[in-house]
Amino acid sequence: MPGGQASPYGNAGAHTVAYADDMNSETRHRPRYPVRSKALLEQWLADYLATGPRTSSSFKVAIQDESLGKDTGLVIMVPFGTPAEVYMQPAGPDRAEWVITLTGRDEDLTVSPQRLAGFAAELRVASDLCAYLQFRSIEWDRMSGMG
Repeated sequence: MPGGQASPYGNAGAHTVAYADDMNSETRHRPRYPVRSKALLEQWLADYLATGPRTSSSFKVAIQDESLGKDTGLVIMVPFGTPAEVYMQPAGPDRAEWVITLTGRDEDLTVSPQRLAGFAAELRVASDLCAYLQFRSIEWDRMSGMG
């Protein structure tokens, strides 16, 4: 970090870097980008949760199809008390920026003001986690020479 400051999120560069185009000859002509493995994302998720966010939601890192070297990352949050899921992932395989997808619903959801406030608080945690994953991705890409 600038000015010799330590990262508020710990040692983000302590992981091995793999490149998607090292997988096979088919991928050698594609742009190089770091692969965010399930193990790496699980560590980042554990690091974030260790900072003590106030949440009752559940989280998991999804297993992705690695056949084309596109294991770029997918973190799933199920906000407590809702039937919804929130997906967090890089904006693209060669991007450090992360985006959030709120799953659609077939039916309307009617809730009390208190329940809506609780859902809003859980969405704030999703926003904070997504920003954290983006920070870690940018830092990791720089440490690997990709950024």
